[in-house]
Amino acid sequence: LEQRLQEISKQYGTRILGPNTLGVFQPENKLDTIFVEHGDQALAGGGGVSFISQSGSVGVEALGLASNTGFGMRAFVGLGNKCDLNELDFLRYFERDSRTTCLAFYLESLDQGRNFLEEAERTARKKPVVILKAGSSETGASAVSSHTGRLGGSNRVISGAFRQYGIQMARDDEELCDAAKTLSELPPPSGNKVALLTPAGGYGVMGADYVESKKERIQLVMAELRESSKQRIQRASFPFAAVNNPVDLTASVTDNMMGEALQCLLEDPGVDIIICTAFFAPPGLSEDLVTIIGNLVAYSNKPIIVFTQYGPFTDRYLLKFHEAGIVGFPSMSRAIRAARLLVERAEILKSFPA
Repeated sequence: LEQRLQEISKQYGTRILGPNTLGVFQPENKLDTIFVEHGDQALAGGGGVSFISQSGSVGVEALGLASNTGFGMRAFVGLGNKCDLNELDFLRYFERDSRTTCLAFYLESLDQGRNFLEEAERTARKKPVVILKAGSSETGASAVSSHTGRLGGSNRVISGAFRQYGIQMARDDEELCDAAKTLSELPPPSGNKVALLTPAGGYGVMGADYVESKKERIQLVMAELRESSKQRIQRASFPFAAVNNPVDLTASVTDNMMGEALQCLLEDPGVDIIICTAFFAPPGLSEDLVTIIGNLVAYSNKPIIVFTQYGPFTDRYLLKFHEAGIVGFPSMSRAIRAARLLVERAEILKSFPA
């Protein structure tokens, strides 16, 4: 049947998406062919991520989960079995689309591999390309063949080729969405020096461990703050606040103290990226903190990533941060992973010849 579709396509010059596809979802133009629940209302605000998925369910479930906390989507495309249109066609299309700020792919097989890599490198010079390549295990590769009738390909070869051509790899569906969200909204940093700002000392300790972990391919370091920055933060907070990095303002912190400390870190030349722990359990913190951080993000050339938790209200507050133009995550590890992705993007851009 697929061969018959291909014959018809060639005979009449009609392009075909699929078969075995959910189709397309493009919020801005109110184009939606997806026949399963997919968080369409939550995603309808639009954004810059073009999400191309060979599996319909992986795509819509990942996006549906991401939409709980805010996800800026430009378009969703389900590739299906790729009897005609494939990932290369959509890579070329969204490369030219001025409103696409990041391309995210879930792929089980790769057609026209060398052409795709060369086109992806051209795209990555202008906007990030991140891919989750599934089917790396023997059983997974067999499942790819059963799912779409295609061959999965060697994961070692593909991951090496992706790095060579400036493509960023995601390890799972959560990281794919986190990467797309981060890379589409935040600028690449000038270096890998991270400052942690928190009202909870334990998360500062945990965050420092994550930052300095040697297990990751992309290395981060804890920034050394200027003495003038430390003194300014101390004056704006408490004598008992810890003003080395990580900066721990303690649970007695107020909205204004957080804002002042964040401003100091933004102005410190030794800081490239800021992870801001924004909790709402401390009595001195309120929803005004969302506005304070949002105003700083709007005028900052340094990436600010928020980590927030507030029990059953965590998703609601993350959505508020998203609406204020702030990239946020519900765990310290995911926030720092986002920082690594930004540093990796900066390294990719530096690797391209001028």
